[in-house]
Amino acid sequence: MFNNSIKLFIILLILISCNVFIAQNNEDLPLTETNWELFSFNYIFQGPIQAKSGEYTILFSDTGTVQSKVDCNLCFGDYTLGNRKTISIHLEGCTKVGCGKDSKDSDFHDAVKNTTKYSIEGNDLRLYFDNNFLHFINRLF
Repeated sequence: MFNNSIKLFIILLILISCNVFIAQNNEDLPLTETNWELFSFNYIFQGPIQAKSGEYTILFSDTGTVQSKVDCNLCFGDYTLGNRKTISIHLEGCTKVGCGKDSKDSDFHDAVKNTTKYSIEGNDLRLYFDNNFLHFINRLF
């Protein structure tokens, strides 16, 4: 009994120390070379629509290319950064698997195609399009 209590106490201390470290780390993750996973679609006249974990991801490289998982398809393309955190993203090639009637793949493609700005706060990335935004997170933060 005593031995299990000590183990539980040590595990609790480790978890608390990790959470304190994350809370104190106020640095923003970089746009490039960070695995961004879509958390939600956010529309101005509608509440957020949560995305299924791992179904939509985006990865920007330092060389100006972008890779994306869009539901059951994989896409690639390029992006261009401008002043004041402006961005233009072009997903040029995608596999063509039918992902089902509940898929949000066309919503995702439309949003990415119309993205004009981005912002990063900590481990949150927002891609802004038509007064709406895609909210991405990095789960490894």
